[in-house]
Amino acid sequence: TYLIGGGGTGVTLTGSLPAGVTGTYNSGTKVYSISGSPTVAGTFNYTVTTTGPCTNVSASGTIIVTPNSTIALTSGAGSNVQSLCQNTAINNITYSIGGSGTGATVTNLPAGVTGTYSGGVFTISGAPTASGTFNFVVTTTGPCVNPSLSATLTVSAVPTGSLTASESSVIANDNIICAGANVTFTATAGYGSYIFKVNGITAQSGLSNVFNTSTLTNGASVTVDVANAANCGTTFGPIVITVNALPVPSLSAD
Repeated sequence: TYLIGGGGTGVTLTGSLPAGVTGTYNSGTKVYSISGSPTVAGTFNYTVTTTGPCTNVSASGTIIVTPNSTIALTSGAGSNVQSLCQNTAINNITYSIGGSGTGATVTNLPAGVTGTYSGGVFTISGAPTASGTFNFVVTTTGPCVNPSLSATLTVSAVPTGSLTASESSVIANDNIICAGANVTFTATAGYGSYIFKVNGITAQSGLSNVFNTSTLTNGASVTVDVANAANCGTTFGPIVITVNALPVPSLSAD
């Protein structure tokens, strides 16, 4: 505000005020007020000059309007909504931070996923170790208005369980057999796909969680790749089987 004294009867304003800001003169109080909410950023220099019959004086002022923070998704449309399996890395989600923004914060990320800020870019990356639906919010930081953007990660759990072996060759279930003995491998039931492998080579695939074999060789390593309805998979095992050769009979005559 400016108080107009002496023979002053009003004021004129030169220079510029930001949009949304105006000056008004009250002839009763002889006060000139500049007020409002600027809608544009920048530096605005102005001069207030009295009006009246005699010498008119001036006063100058400056209004500096800092821009609000801005945020924009830069990793592509739809990249902020992802569905994936537990322990699988997400496709990085990036945001450009502009205006007066100095960084960003994020809430409700799954364990294993983090947000980092560098050089005007906020990046969300990592591999979630927890399953569930995570609706998270990225909010800019800065001295003025700080907008937010939301995103969602839907993380499906991987199968959990184990692989066991049963056999009755000599000592039962000690994973030591004689050549040609049958071994039954059983994986945790309830999943949609089972791929049994011997030494990394597929021996059986399908819906069955049980695999029988009598053709193992010494040191054979057996695993099973398991997938659930969300097509998230993991591997149970390995189980290593020791196979002892059968004795070679001989017959001699005296």
